[in-house]
Amino acid sequence: MTSRFRRTTTIATAASLLTLAMASTAQAADPTPGASGTTPATASASPSQTATPRQPASKSPVAGTFQKTLDTMVAPAAKGGAPGELGAYVAAMGHFESPKGSWSGTAGVANLSTKRQPALTDQFRGASNLKPMVAVLALQEVEAGRWKLDTTVESVLPGLLPGDYGKVTLKQLLSHTSGIPEYMAGYIPNATDSKTILMVASKKYQPEELIKVARQLPWDTKPGEKHDYSNTNYVVAGMMVEKITGKKISTLLKERIFPTSGGMRSSYYSEKPEISGNHLTDYGFYQKKRVDFTPDHPSFLSHAGALVTTLADLESFFHALATGKLLKPETVDLMTQPIDEPGSYGMGLIRFTDRCAGKDGKEGVMIGHSGGTFGTSSFGMVSRDGTRRLSLVFTGRHHPEGPDTFKKFIWDAQRATCTGKALPNPAPAPGKPTKPANPSATPTAPSATASSPSATPSATPGKPQPTTTPSGTPSTAPQLRSKDLSVLEIPDSLDNARRSR
Repeated sequence: MTSRFRRTTTIATAASLLTLAMASTAQAADPTPGASGTTPATASASPSQTATPRQPASKSPVAGTFQKTLDTMVAPAAKGGAPGELGAYVAAMGHFESPKGSWSGTAGVANLSTKRQPALTDQFRGASNLKPMVAVLALQEVEAGRWKLDTTVESVLPGLLPGDYGKVTLKQLLSHTSGIPEYMAGYIPNATDSKTILMVASKKYQPEELIKVARQLPWDTKPGEKHDYSNTNYVVAGMMVEKITGKKISTLLKERIFPTSGGMRSSYYSEKPEISGNHLTDYGFYQKKRVDFTPDHPSFLSHAGALVTTLADLESFFHALATGKLLKPETVDLMTQPIDEPGSYGMGLIRFTDRCAGKDGKEGVMIGHSGGTFGTSSFGMVSRDGTRRLSLVFTGRHHPEGPDTFKKFIWDAQRATCTGKALPNPAPAPGKPTKPANPSATPTAPSATASSPSATPSATPGKPQPTTTPSGTPSTAPQLRSKDLSVLEIPDSLDNARRSR
């Protein structure tokens, strides 16, 4: 494979989520919930409680608006669709909470065969939401004095990375500034070939195997040069944590993360494809065909994403982190500072744009992360003081393009929980489509808000350029990019990345 792969690698889960508040890809504003910053959210069952498939408990205008948004996600009203049909997601669940109240709701079906409706206690594959947990484990070693942020990979795992790349530091791994290639590119040369994805992702891997493949790919950026999201960073970071502690990540999560984060009794480090309890089936859409990714083995995501969790557990973790239960406040502040300004990714945490204004009256900030398997998308975010939190998960990810109906839920939830000035939802830019474009197509005009750099356009816009796989096989197929495992598929992320190269 040539270096073209790294140059066409787009922003992954982390950086692309900043675009949730970008006007250029937004839906029209909806002033119903909390438009003035004073309308309270409707109280209902917490996601930690056993819930019936359809919340909320109230028929207030606010509750009805949020339920309608979830319903629209799984069955777009304009198409008269049903859960799982093309253009719709299969299942969606959301929750938000603040001193003003809380709301929870579900829509769609958890499994298309059984037609079981989702419950708020359902588990799902949390994917990259594991990254901030691994980052916390690593930073706990820093706080304990056993490591420093400039501790190198070579000093912990001699010979793991080639040559001078052993000098990559812990900080560079956690912030995706190491330049280390994305190992998935070596396994999946065609990002739209669902058969290949299923074949590759259903096998069991050791972390060392993933690193071996990554080593065969070109390092297009020098360590510390710029942010370039790569799952390989967290595979290495997890291996380092296991080496210094003498314990598996699965054990460390149960000892040092879950108990301190409100129990997180329904979360675990996944080591087999099966999920024993009620869960959301991992559906995805590839080339207008629905695919069940249940056979995918979590070891393919390794320390970068082998997580099973619930909405309640996800919020509990980010709340515990924001309120100083897992790390010192000053360490959390370091995690939230973007390495590449302007940007959104720090060390294991994303800065989300918030529709609740900050002290300066402008858009505020929430912190958290997102996760994306080949079928399931999820994320959680909290205010820096932990008083406001929200989470959302949906199945049936569309590749290469999908509806952006979920953004309205996020914006409205941010506004409904706001105790100060709530900003209106962004409106779409004139002539700008609200549906994401094919990632391989010519990007639309950039937004005013820049996100982290990671890609340049192909030599011919809209046409994939030839590349070579590690085995030497030429390929003109769309290449697997970090963004292909992200929650969002928003062309602004691509365009902002291309501008930065």
